Amino acid sequence: MDQDKRRLELVRLHKRWADRYLLIWIAFILVLFAGLYLVLGYLAVPTAERTDAFLLLATVMLAGTIWQAMGAVVARTDMLIRGLDID
Repeated sequence: MDQDKRRLELVRLHKRWADRYLLIWIAFILVLFAGLYLVLGYLAVPTAERTDAFLLLATVMLAGTIWQAMGAVVARTDMLIRGLDID
């Protein structure tokens, strides 16, 4: 029984860490988009090329976000199968 409580505490700790990591990830995305916008504006890059750069960056960010979401779904499914409830 103590081992289950310890495991649940560890899962909660990791969930809190993951929630903080998500906030850091969102801030990173905003800083990256703002930085790219400023750099492309400073270099006087044409609008068509700016759009292409933003679409490419958005695609990469979306792929990373989907990867993180799928990891969370797999972890949550595993916890439900094992009978752990962290809420």
